[in-house]
Amino acid sequence: MFAYTQLATIDIPVYYHSVDNSTIEIDFALQIGEQVYPVEVKSEVNLQSKSLKTFMESHSELKALRFSMKNHIDQGWVENLPLFAFKEALKQRSDHHL
Repeated sequence: MFAYTQLATIDIPVYYHSVDNSTIEIDFALQIGEQVYPVEVKSEVNLQSKSLKTFMESHSELKALRFSMKNHIDQGWVENLPLFAFKEALKQRSDHHL
């Protein structure tokens, strides 16, 4: 809920994605300019994201964003950002595409 309320204050389209007949889901997808970001939000230090990783295996052209209690870590296919910086990190990406 924290993430969605933060998104409500900035002008970034938010989408939900799920796969029929599957347990795979990502928290939401954001479109910033022409770029689409699958997003996972974790309110803990655990960075396991089975659904996100499975989704990214068939969408390797995208770069996922994961927000958690961990510091910044770029793993190539996913960039982990601290949850406290959620709004600012997305706003910076959005401002960059203007």
